[in-house]
Amino acid sequence: MTPLVLAYGIASAALLLWLAGRLTRNPGNAALRSVTALVACLAVAFPFGAAADKGAHALGLPPMISRLIQHGLLLVGVYSLVCFFLFSARERAVARRRAGWYAALLVVAEGVLLVAALATPASVRTNDQSVPSVAVFFIAADVFMALGFATAAVWAWQYAREAGARLARGLRIAAVGLVAIVLANCVFVPAIVLGLIFRVGVADRAGSAGTVVGALAVTVLLMPGVLLFLAGVSYPAVMTRLSAVRIWWRHRRGYRQLAPLWTVLHSQFPDDALDRVPAAPWRDALRLRGTHRRYYRRVVECRDGLVRISPYLARTDTAADLPSRLQQALAAHAAGETVPAKAVPVALPEGDGLDADVRELVRLARGLETRGAGMTKALIIGGGIAGPVTAMALQKAGIDSVVYEAHRTGADDVGAFMTIMNNGFDALHAIDADKPVLQASFPADRAFFWSGSGKKLGEAPIGGGTAGSYGPHTIKRSELYRVLHDEADRRGIKVEHGTRLDDVETDFEHGVAAIFEDGSRHEGDLLIGADGIHSATRVLIDPKAPEPRYTGTVVLCGYARHAPVEPLPGGYRMIYGKRVFFAYTTAPDGETWWFVNIPRPEVSKAELASTSLEEWQRQAIAVLRRDRSPAAAIVAASEQIRANNGYDIASAPRWHAGPMIVIGDAAHAAAPNAGHGASMAMEDAVVLAKCLRDLREPAAAFRAYEQLRRERVERLVATSAKMGGTATPGPFKRLIRDLAISKRLKGGPRNTAAWLTQHHIDWEEPVPHPAA
Repeated sequence: MTPLVLAYGIASAALLLWLAGRLTRNPGNAALRSVTALVACLAVAFPFGAAADKGAHALGLPPMISRLIQHGLLLVGVYSLVCFFLFSARERAVARRRAGWYAALLVVAEGVLLVAALATPASVRTNDQSVPSVAVFFIAADVFMALGFATAAVWAWQYAREAGARLARGLRIAAVGLVAIVLANCVFVPAIVLGLIFRVGVADRAGSAGTVVGALAVTVLLMPGVLLFLAGVSYPAVMTRLSAVRIWWRHRRGYRQLAPLWTVLHSQFPDDALDRVPAAPWRDALRLRGTHRRYYRRVVECRDGLVRISPYLARTDTAADLPSRLQQALAAHAAGETVPAKAVPVALPEGDGLDADVRELVRLARGLETRGAGMTKALIIGGGIAGPVTAMALQKAGIDSVVYEAHRTGADDVGAFMTIMNNGFDALHAIDADKPVLQASFPADRAFFWSGSGKKLGEAPIGGGTAGSYGPHTIKRSELYRVLHDEADRRGIKVEHGTRLDDVETDFEHGVAAIFEDGSRHEGDLLIGADGIHSATRVLIDPKAPEPRYTGTVVLCGYARHAPVEPLPGGYRMIYGKRVFFAYTTAPDGETWWFVNIPRPEVSKAELASTSLEEWQRQAIAVLRRDRSPAAAIVAASEQIRANNGYDIASAPRWHAGPMIVIGDAAHAAAPNAGHGASMAMEDAVVLAKCLRDLREPAAAFRAYEQLRRERVERLVATSAKMGGTATPGPFKRLIRDLAISKRLKGGPRNTAAWLTQHHIDWEEPVPHPAA
């Protein structure tokens, strides 16, 4: 017995058991009866065919009778298949009439098989097709099966055009299998006829399947065709069952995630528990339906408990987050305080449907779980971009925080602008902070590349053509700072300005204290350094941490309201000049925003602050005037220019120690060439909040965070460094550079590759424990 034959027997028997179960629940379904009869015939025919092949007796019957039973059942199965499509696709009266025609053909074919089998001597092998009666037996069976399978294949393919996607895919798979079976029969019949007429040995005592051609037909067409047909018939049900398993897994996970919330509510309101459905515990645990029942019951009980406790919530401190308020309300209820009986809305979902409601309840449960672990307050050092985003992400994870910003008002780099890529917006979306940034920025999603000689090198979408649901948006750093701080303030997050970190005191069991230059001291459970590339936190974590590396260029950002160029809304013009790289875009109000990387020695803070607009214009024009581009004229027309040294940190060996960690530029600063620094900082903030939410110990959360982030961010640093080398090459590489850029643009710019822009953070996905 070949493996394919064995697989056929096992598959048909398994499918029969499943169909029989469905038929018991829906006995009046004619189409279901037909397909069940087909599979039953295939399954029952299998042992008789195996016995006939071996020349053995089955149930005391001689081999030829076993062969007759096998093929008789196969013909009935083919007839059942035809009926399946008739009753599925035709009106009942039409289906009955046509089924009668095929029934007449079936009776004729079965009669021929019976006569041929009875005419065959007992000493003849059941597949010896050199004997005329055996040859007629197989010809009659193969012709009827080819006709039936061909009819079914045509109907299956046609019916697939009108069916749903899942059923259509299953019907097409089944149709391909049926065509393969028909082709196999078309090989067998000529082989038998030629063997009888010309005695050419095409069919002999071994049967048509015993020849080389026949064996190939069985191996390549018949058995794969049967397996494909069985797979196609079962495909819709199997996929439906897989979908049910996925829902079961989601409900099982949701049931466990709601445990902290359900536990505290059930302890106060035990009478809210719904009656249990009587069932054997072991059976209820194994059945999918049992998991769904427990899940829905827990959701209802949590909601009922929140309704009961809501009058107490109305009297708590509204400035606190919901998990803290719930704990206060539960304590008031336990103490027997009297409150009005009127219920108030609690933990309202952001969308419609049960899933949105459960997400809100799970968020509340996680907040309670985090507080149960004793991690309640984080000190965030730095209020640039990563700081407020981290605070908002931690709040959603159920952890309070305070942001300590060294600057007394506003933000540094007030004149710089930046691009927020799709991955940055994806991170903001995870904490519901994407809309304010979208409203304050403008889209610029296409880049036009030119050489310093005035030749167009090409164009490409910023995002490589796969910019996600947001696409890149441009915004001034000061505006992004304002938007993020306004949103954090709206959410009740506290930001203290004018507090520059000086030192820390750590107690690895009870948290950390931050000591500031003004002498103030603040304690928390953990400290997060989001204080930028010149991070004081990084040095406190690791005194041997590498210093920021000067990249050799000063980045100038400027603004020209009356630039002598055509407006370029929605895109950037990027010029690879003879000495420097220059790019500009047009804001919605018509103002031209530009930046240029000037190679020169590092500039001191004092020089950055004191250098005049005219001096920066002179330095920029000096490196741009040899180019055939509008760059020099744009600089000359500018009313404002902001300069900053370009730095990066290729790799910081230590990101965390005890209860302290650094994120964003404080841990991994990329040169500004790639334009992903802000987006990566946003990613860092959300991923860290997830790790702290799901892992009870800061040490474990920090290890998980580093394992999730280090490879990705260090790859960005390397990519940005390579881009800097391309942007400002030496004189001998300029020609090669321009040719290479033209070729590379067909795949999109390097800073918009899919691994960068299409990165997605699923807030609901649990963070696994880190590897050792």
